[in-house]
Amino acid sequence: YKSGHTHAAFAPDGSVAVFAGPAGEGSTYWAISVADSVNEGDAVTFTDGLPSGSDGKMALKEKLLAKLNSLDSDAYITTVIDLITETSAENIFCQKSEEAKELGTHPLHSADGRVVLAGDAAHAMSASYGQAANFALEDAATLAACIRDGDDLEGALKDYSKKRLDRCIEMQARSAERAAKAMKGEQVEDVSKWIFQWEIA
Repeated sequence: YKSGHTHAAFAPDGSVAVFAGPAGEGSTYWAISVADSVNEGDAVTFTDGLPSGSDGKMALKEKLLAKLNSLDSDAYITTVIDLITETSAENIFCQKSEEAKELGTHPLHSADGRVVLAGDAAHAMSASYGQAANFALEDAATLAACIRDGDDLEGALKDYSKKRLDRCIEMQARSAERAAKAMKGEQVEDVSKWIFQWEIA
């Protein structure tokens, strides 16, 4: 581990991803992503069964340390274990991350035209590409153009859904793929050109 640099390590089976890097003068951040396990067909979250409040944070810290100590030891993992050990349990933040359900081919507006979906409400996706806000802006620009150029609101909303669905479904799929591969330390195709060559249709 080299101070001032960002580092990552991955369990070979994709169950754990560990990150650490600089967080200002004299400070280091760390983050750990632990995949759910499966027990008799049901997903079991890493935090299941932990108490709430301060006791829960301490239990979480102990469980994280136990998980890391179960991995093949190397200098970097040992460094992260030391970082966690030195971190107060009260300063550990835990957030469950869930993949959004597939968007499907439903329209992005209600039948009566009173509700239009955009951004995460329409197509929540993994943060692996960091495109949620970007796609929300694309939605807004497309919706504005459809309303501006349409003959009526009903037709404009149908046009909006038609123009956005395929692209958003593909971005959801690409984001989920990248998130899954990242947990195993695998590389994925660079899709930045595909993302940024978009123009309002």
